Amino acid sequence: MINAGAWRGTASPCLHGSRRSTAGANLSRTGGHPHMPPQEVLSDKQGRFRVVVAKSRPNLGIAIEGGADTKQSIPRVINIAGNGAVFEAGGIRVGQLILAVDDQNLEGKSHEEAARLISSCWLSRSRPEMEFLMMDRKPSPSDLRKSSAPIIQS
Repeated sequence: MINAGAWRGTASPCLHGSRRSTAGANLSRTGGHPHMPPQEVLSDKQGRFRVVVAKSRPNLGIAIEGGADTKQSIPRVINIAGNGAVFEAGGIRVGQLILAVDDQNLEGKSHEEAARLISSCWLSRSRPEMEFLMMDRKPSPSDLRKSSAPIIQS
């Protein structure tokens, strides 16, 4: 079980289907806004890290997939919209796992439950920001095969 401890976070994807949630366009990027410095991201011994996202945009701007009721048991980021708060904040990349938001654990939650929790945290105006507890996804055997395939140059 994941202990979110003092980690806090909030997000708000819209619900689109039973396996994926999205809150923005099909634009993905690993960094933050080009005119803002990226935030410092510190990880703990388990490789978990906290990312604070200011509620400074109309939308959160992430799409997720996964949940306890899917093959991907922990929700992961599959898209980051260039006009959303996550993109502006930086520190979150496509492929990373979302372990908790605003101190609320996502482990064991279905996809729909996780998406609703992220959404309700984003919509809550009790705080001007939200915090995500994230972790890089370990590469699958398929990912490793793809990355170790020989590069053919002509």
